[in-house]
Amino acid sequence: FSETGLETANFYSIIIFSYLAGEAVYRLSRLFAILTCSVIGVSFFILGMGQFPIPFLILYIAIFGLAITTFHKIYRNLEETEARYEALLHEYRTMKRKSLSDEKLARQEERTQIGREIHDSVGHKLTNLLMQLEVARMEVDGDSKERLGLLKDLAKESLEETRRAVKAMKQEEIGGL
Repeated sequence: FSETGLETANFYSIIIFSYLAGEAVYRLSRLFAILTCSVIGVSFFILGMGQFPIPFLILYIAIFGLAITTFHKIYRNLEETEARYEALLHEYRTMKRKSLSDEKLARQEERTQIGREIHDSVGHKLTNLLMQLEVARMEVDGDSKERLGLLKDLAKESLEETRRAVKAMKQEEIGGL
């Protein structure tokens, strides 16, 4: 140790320099980190000349600079990856909400169309049946008249149930939360 001059060296100054340079790289942008590390390194080199041999200082600064540069690249890549992940997650959630909304709208449109078809086909046929039964009831007497009245009431009930079903299909589907 006596030949290299390391016996009088204060290694705490290296730890402080390393900490300050690491914080600069971690917290500052690339340009400011390089400037800050350069200023700290030059002042450390000037102040540390009497404590450490010059080859040790040069080797230490080169290795530390390489380590800090590698850390900075890895850390920034990680930040960019996290930002892209957050953007993709936001886009996914937006698309999922839109998909659910579109699906709900398509279901409602389909229900409305089915309701119209039921109303147009079954409803009109039941109305026609009611009129035909009423005409037939007016033309006959006695037992047949009563029987046709029962058939007419049954057709009326069927028409009302069809109308209720169509009306229920037009209403908004009730969901959960």
